[in-house]
Amino acid sequence: MTPFFRLDAPDLSPLAEALGIALAIRGTAFHHRITMAEPELTIRAGDEEILSDGLLMLDRIEALHPDQPLYPRDPDRLLRLRADMALLAQALARLDRVTRARDPQDLDLAVHGLRQTLRLVQAQDEVIPLRARLTGADPLLAPLVWRLLILDAAFGLHLAIGFDTLVSRGRWLLARPEVAEVLTPARAARLLHAVARSGAAVAAVRPDWSGALGPEAGRRSFPPEAEERKFHPLAARLRSISDHR
Repeated sequence: MTPFFRLDAPDLSPLAEALGIALAIRGTAFHHRITMAEPELTIRAGDEEILSDGLLMLDRIEALHPDQPLYPRDPDRLLRLRADMALLAQALARLDRVTRARDPQDLDLAVHGLRQTLRLVQAQDEVIPLRARLTGADPLLAPLVWRLLILDAAFGLHLAIGFDTLVSRGRWLLARPEVAEVLTPARAARLLHAVARSGAAVAAVRPDWSGALGPEAGRRSFPPEAEERKFHPLAARLRSISDHR
């Protein structure tokens, strides 16, 4: 019996992206029902389960795909991987604080906290393996680096400066088709639109983020959601972000 997965979560939830990538790597269908509530994953694989912890969700996806493992079998390495995954989840939460900061002081504090966590993330062997192979940390790492690069391109934040190893790993992931089908240009446009529309302090750093979309964006700062897929310059920019060669 093929397991059924449905996540109830906000549209731009990084957890939804992580689960989508973890399942796309395995070729398993994934249903995202957009809600405003805290994320919940419903799994039907015989009995029905409902999970609210993001790391447990990824653990269950791993357990239900025994022929396509991303976790190491060695118990010590597995413990390190799960600790590193928790660190990545913390980095995503701190990046969310960056985009929610409402004044320059809060923004500075949020960026400082994010960079501290990114330093720890970049130092982990399970996050940045020696070989080009997929790991259990990758579904969380890809949305993190994707967001860093997009926010840097749009608002000139330089969040990724100093994290070349992390970004290099992220670019390798973003070039993979399983990741690209989740982290799409249309999703990037919605993310930028949401951040700018929210009144976040990051948007005041460079109020006109049309440079991230290219010259065809013209004078429109915030593209209507119905037209997001028409912004081909953004797609080109994201392809350059994904190009790790």
